[in-house]
Amino acid sequence: MERFSLLTIWMLGTWLNLCAQRMDYRKEAENLNYQVNFLIGQLESTTDSVYYYNTLQKTISTALQCAEYDSRANKGGKIKNKYFQQLKHEVVPLREHLIDGACYYYRHSRGEDAIRALELYLSTGKSSLFKEQPTNPAAAYYAARIAYGLKDYQRAEHYANTALYEKKYAKRAAEIKVDCMRQLMRTSTDSSKYVIALLDLHDKDPQNQNYLLQLIRYFSSPGHEREVMQFANGEVQKYPRNKVIWEFKGEVEMSRHNWAGAIAAFNRAIKIDSLYVPAIYNIGVCYSSEAQQEKASQEKDHGGLKGEDIRRLKHKFDLSRQYLEKAERLDPKQEIVQWAAPLYQVLYALDDSKAASVKPLIKQ
Repeated sequence: MERFSLLTIWMLGTWLNLCAQRMDYRKEAENLNYQVNFLIGQLESTTDSVYYYNTLQKTISTALQCAEYDSRANKGGKIKNKYFQQLKHEVVPLREHLIDGACYYYRHSRGEDAIRALELYLSTGKSSLFKEQPTNPAAAYYAARIAYGLKDYQRAEHYANTALYEKKYAKRAAEIKVDCMRQLMRTSTDSSKYVIALLDLHDKDPQNQNYLLQLIRYFSSPGHEREVMQFANGEVQKYPRNKVIWEFKGEVEMSRHNWAGAIAAFNRAIKIDSLYVPAIYNIGVCYSSEAQQEKASQEKDHGGLKGEDIRRLKHKFDLSRQYLEKAERLDPKQEIVQWAAPLYQVLYALDDSKAASVKPLIKQ
């Protein structure tokens, strides 16, 4: 009997507690609805943009809470949704203004506020209150862009992942995503995931120079000496009409002091674009570097240069001069390459009086 009484008391207490909660849900929904109406009144009366957009976010957040409590069952287990239609009529049309708010904040250099407005906009798309209103596909992409600008790479990657599913923004979102992965690399696993994602994007969109340049940057970094030549050779086979790839292969050959291989690669780039300054400049550097290397070797091994050696080295310095002076003509302000220093060295080696006029042009 005592056991039965305790069980009855426990069940009664649980029932009363549930009833109290249900009463609280209805009361809370009523209070929140009152707040929503008050906030809407504030929106309609204010002329201050900052106050308007701050209040707008409070209004929509409060409406979401109200809809949540309003959807709870009453003590009879029924859901009445007393305020749902009112909220749908009055609040749903306000959601689009969150994007206006984000634009306003961004124009006024308030990136964090802009992201918060976009985050609220995106999160409301999952609510039953706003499910009939389509979500603007630009929102996730611009949230990613703004977060990237704030160097919040984790949040930027999160929203870039969302934007990848929007056809209009997929390519640009992918660029943000892989660059966020690069910024967030900490372990060898991170590094592997990054380069696999980047290679996949590069294969899907080989015309996107950003992917190629990121791959070049990755394979050119310390620790990838074995992979870099393999990557360069694979790329020139797949894309033989891409001058940037031939330029990259030439630079890889240069790093190995394979001057002939480098010059051959740069010449392939020039065949594609006869005015391609980086390749023209690098051929000049290769001839000069090869001549200096041979000169040092001859002096070390034979104690000096013979007549034939001098003529051969002078020929290479002359070739170097031709290419570097062409780079000078095409890029007189050294905006693409800094040709003055290697040209001065070549002119000095040739004992050319022009060296004196080139020396002041060397950028420190």
